[in-house]
Amino acid sequence: LKLVHPELPFAVPRPQVFTLNQVNSCNIQTVRFPAGVHVSERKTPALFGAKLIDDLPASAIIENERRQKLRWGLASSESLTTPVGRAARLADGRIGRFGWKAQTASLNEFVQAACANELGLGNPAPSQPTPLSRASYQAPGIDLTLEQCHQITAFIGSLPRPIERPLVSSESSSGEIETGRAAFVRIGCADCHQPDVASLTGIYSDLLLHDMGPDGSGDGSYNDPSPEPTPVPELVGPRPGEWRTPPLWGVADAGPYLHDGRAATLEEAIAGHGGQGERSRAAFQTLAPAERTRLLAFLGSLRAPDNRQ
Repeated sequence: LKLVHPELPFAVPRPQVFTLNQVNSCNIQTVRFPAGVHVSERKTPALFGAKLIDDLPASAIIENERRQKLRWGLASSESLTTPVGRAARLADGRIGRFGWKAQTASLNEFVQAACANELGLGNPAPSQPTPLSRASYQAPGIDLTLEQCHQITAFIGSLPRPIERPLVSSESSSGEIETGRAAFVRIGCADCHQPDVASLTGIYSDLLLHDMGPDGSGDGSYNDPSPEPTPVPELVGPRPGEWRTPPLWGVADAGPYLHDGRAATLEEAIAGHGGQGERSRAAFQTLAPAERTRLLAFLGSLRAPDNRQ
């Protein structure tokens, strides 16, 4: 820790996540970080149906951006009062679609970055993070060939898409789910978690960046500073409060929720929406208890795939 900032201790005895980062209202943080040093957890995303997202044309994501701007009177994506998202435009001009900040354009690049950063497996694309204790360190070689990365990507691409199925199959439960689906749309959840993107049905995401307010802020890439504002906000990288709308397909089996796993339940996840999600959060709270239950039943029908397909 002292290599991160001189005010931090050299080590923390038996460090655990909650000693470094307050989450889930756990007030036993033992390390206080100086200004400019931030610690945040990241929830591992599910990969079911990832190839379908990879195969989407970039124009479909850009069309979502255009449609939202028009719907809300050309409001800026920097607004915290209207759910106007923006496509993540990468430095090379491509559109990002993977990662919490949509910082990666393709599934193969997402795999290669995860191998390098999460597993420490160097490969021909991204470099591994430089050890803080050895800034001049040079890896002697790669751990995975490009072909092996392609093979991992092919395996992930073979995973089936999530499904929609109620926990209990009956006529009454199906009716409750449809009522909940209608409420989901009516209170504005589908403004961002839209059911379909082009020909990809049931994804419940627009794959755009939305600003969720200061309470949900966090950087999205390793060692990358937050981007500086520019006169053209569409061309700047993801801001601290911006997150790609996570697809809700399979969400019933994907807890805990939000980018740092702070929400143990779907209801807590909804309560954690701020910024451009504040309008829908407030509308959810005003629903009658029975209607909230039906909306949650709808979300509970968005399941991970299983062997009954």
